[in-house]
Amino acid sequence: MKYIVRIIFVFATAMLIKLFCLDIYCVPTASMQPTIKIDDKILVQKCLFTPQKESVLAFRLPQNPDELYIKRCKGMPLDTVWIDANRNYQIQKNVMQGIDNAFFIIPKKGLKVKIDFKNITFYKPLIERDEDGQIGVIGGQLYINGIVAQEYTFQQNYYFMLGDNPNSSVDSRTFGVVGEGLMLGKMIF
Repeated sequence: MKYIVRIIFVFATAMLIKLFCLDIYCVPTASMQPTIKIDDKILVQKCLFTPQKESVLAFRLPQNPDELYIKRCKGMPLDTVWIDANRNYQIQKNVMQGIDNAFFIIPKKGLKVKIDFKNITFYKPLIERDEDGQIGVIGGQLYINGIVAQEYTFQQNYYFMLGDNPNSSVDSRTFGVVGEGLMLGKMIF
């Protein structure tokens, strides 16, 4: 009986560690080469981590939370990002004033952003997909959550994630910024 109790205790402890503290993920693509190769396994710290610039993070894909991605954090909340038609990008740190229309601000929790017809393409998916809001246009008037509005206050932090192998990476240049609610952990080994 003692052995059964010990086995159950060890199994339960291992499951709790996997669920809340550490996990191992396999990287299926070349998007992080040369840092991480195809089929490499990485150890991810799931608790007590804060995304930082240049850290490698595991997260769920915004458009399909069943898909797991591993990318490097290149843009932090309040940074501005510009992406052209060829997927070239430029990131500027904390540039909040005088922003060219081609740039967008990576949302920070509590940030109030003016929403207009120039930036609605970028912010609408975030508000509807990640913040459970609704944006619509009726008679040339912008509505947010059923109310005529020109600004929105974000409820979470977002991050711009890129693969180390940009020519072989589906990343924030394609699927947009990633909300903190989709972050699973930070690679530690």
